[in-house]
Formats: sequence, C-alpha cells, structure tokens
Amino acid sequence: FDRLLSDPLGLQCFLHFLETQHGEENIMFWKDAEEFKKVPASQLQQVATRIYEEYLNPSSPRCINIDDSVLKSVQANINNPTALLFAEAQKEIYQLMKLDCFPRFQKSQLIKDCLCAEMEGRSLPVQLSPLKHLPVKPGNVWGKKKPSLLSRIRGTHHK
Repeated sequence: FDRLLSDPLGLQCFLHFLETQHGEENIMFWKDAEEFKKVPASQLQQVATRIYEEYLNPSSPRCINIDDSVLKSVQANINNPTALLFAEAQKEIYQLMKLDCFPRFQKSQLIKDCLCAEMEGRSLPVQLSPLKHLPVKPGNVWGKKKPSLLSRIRGTHHK
C-alpha cells in the first residue's frame, strides 16, 4: 500500500477508483496532510485553516470520517498549529484506506482493465491528469526499468 501511495501513476489510479466509490476526499486529505508537514511555520495557520475547512469541517462536502476525539483535538489546536496537527487524523484515514479501500481496489474491475491495457500495450482506461493534490513528478520515478502496474499495485517491486 505504501508503494502505491508513493507512485504517481498508482496514486492517480487509486484516486480514480476512490472517485467511483465516492471516497476521493480520503486520499486528497492524506496527501494534503502529508504536504502540511513541510509547510513553513509562517504559513501553518493559513494552510491548517484551509485543510480544516476542506476536510474536517462537518459542513464541508469533502468532510472525512474520523473519530470525534481526533476531530476535537484538531479543533483545540487549530489556532496554534504545529506541523503534526493532522497526524492522528491522517493515521486514521491511512488505516481506512489500507484496510478497506485498498483491498477493494485490488479486486476492482478498474485494476483488471488497467492490467489488461498494460499487458496489451494500450493506454490505461483512466484519465490521468496532474491534480493540485496529487502532483506528478517529472521523470521516471523507478530508475531505468519501470515495473509493471501489477507489481506496483501489489507492492512486489523492489528498487
């Protein structure tokens, strides 16, 4: 699962799957929380407020489902945030995706279609475009030989 999250192509395929399941806010929050750890101290308050409003505010259309005690902890610290403000919420969402969403993704028709397309040398059957939440890094992230999509999804590729 960690390999999938670190692979731009795999991450976007997973996002596409989550969109079909109406759960894309989970991966988007996870990615934003990951980027939040790198935000300069001078911008923490502004970025924390944006992330809270987008994913944790109960009236947000992208509100994620986290434990009430975790939500209250974020709310209590939102005015004096640290880089780890969203760490517990991110951990909960990670576990949800790893234990629930990812196994369904591995069994989905989408992954079967992607694997068939890759084996036949066709384009993947999903529209992959750079998203502000999921930036695609230029260049081959795998070095000289790009592993198959199957090995990236199953996490069997070793660098």
